[in-house]
Amino acid sequence: MKRHAFLLAGVGPHATRFYLPALARMARAGRCSLAAGVELEGKGPGTRAALAGAGFPEAETVLVPRFEGEMPPAARSLLDRLAERVGLDAVIVATEPLCHLPYVEWALGRGLHVLLDKPVTARRDAVSSLEQALGIETDFRRMIAAREKAPHDPFVSVCAHRRYHPGFDLVLEAVREACARTGCPVTAIHAHHADGQWRLPLEILTQDHHSYHAGHGKASHSGHHFFDSVHRYMAAGRASGKAPDSMRIHAAAVRPAGLLRQLGGDDLARLFGPAYREACPLPDSELQRRFQACGEVDLSATIEFRMQGETAALASLDLLHNSFSRRSWLEPAADLYKGNGRVKHEHHRIHVGPFLACHVDSYQAKSDHTTSDGSDLEPGGNNHFDITLFRNVDFLGGREVERIRLSDIGSFDAGSLFIEQVKEGVVGEFIDFLDGRVPREKMRSPLADHAIPTAMLGACYESLTLAAAGGNPVVSRELPG
Repeated sequence: MKRHAFLLAGVGPHATRFYLPALARMARAGRCSLAAGVELEGKGPGTRAALAGAGFPEAETVLVPRFEGEMPPAARSLLDRLAERVGLDAVIVATEPLCHLPYVEWALGRGLHVLLDKPVTARRDAVSSLEQALGIETDFRRMIAAREKAPHDPFVSVCAHRRYHPGFDLVLEAVREACARTGCPVTAIHAHHADGQWRLPLEILTQDHHSYHAGHGKASHSGHHFFDSVHRYMAAGRASGKAPDSMRIHAAAVRPAGLLRQLGGDDLARLFGPAYREACPLPDSELQRRFQACGEVDLSATIEFRMQGETAALASLDLLHNSFSRRSWLEPAADLYKGNGRVKHEHHRIHVGPFLACHVDSYQAKSDHTTSDGSDLEPGGNNHFDITLFRNVDFLGGREVERIRLSDIGSFDAGSLFIEQVKEGVVGEFIDFLDGRVPREKMRSPLADHAIPTAMLGACYESLTLAAAGGNPVVSRELPG
């Protein structure tokens, strides 16, 4: 069995928390090695420490200037020489999404397989520039074109880990069964994700992790998972023999300037005490001015799925960063990924007309996810995940109400976050593919299958820019047959 050589582009909080430990476990099993980690100039010491801490002290640290859109020739030359010297097999792209495209194009140009973080791509100022909003789908098409003309037929897998979650597999199977039996497609969807990332005003302007200062926000952070979920629910409905041919989307957002209307400087000084004014000396008026270029904190979108000119299904998404949090401190914690009071609330509602309702509920109340136990399966626990199915049994048979808990779905380590165990499946499948154990047609998250979720993301930003310009904020997209 070959030990596959990886390049990790982006050694930030997510890569340090997820990719490096997953690769380390695979490396100990003799299935891969990490040739190098790529990071921005000035981040050498932290990158080397992260690589060594994960068990890869021999991995090279490659430092490149900050870029987006196109890879600078000097950076390309540096990576080319590395690839030739170490014999790379695959690249994990875990950088800031603004530079996903150039890394993917570089890797594919060399015939390397790619594991790509979500979102597939992002654009600076997408929340306020129509050209940039439309550029998201342009970039996606560029990736597809790069893959089609790449040497050695490389594969691009998108790290959309809910595609690997057995609970969502169960829900999709229930939907497909109901649609096939009744001839009724999916008729309504609601997806809600609240991330509990309370970010104070000055941090909005300075923090790079899940940033707002680049002119995009929540929809470009974890939003892709939920656009993808809506896409997959609708695709499951094709078992009915019916499918939408177009969609219309309308989006609205709360941006950082709106947060100041909720909690201004006086409110925050009252909550945190006099030290707040020392941490953030800028008055609200100056913050308001600087916030005009920032991306969305919260986004709400409605989607009409249409068949032959008629609306046949409705979907709504609520994507929130500003939500229930356990943060109560002024200075941000070192771990901005999981350790700064972040608390997740998530639910999904899927309806198949009068025949089936699927409810998925996952609610945390603790921000410390380092250890878990059996109690964490309950609401508020780190691993809470419940499914409730309501069936019209006269047509579908089965149980009228069926509740399924995480412990009913399969075996897992109750001592750690289940979602992180699910993510292990993403890396495991990718290496299985490299080994020839999984054929490409069985891969769960191929790049091409993310066309519709990416179109939803681009359409949301297009809707926001049109609304800001006083135009019609309802935008349309054709769907493949």
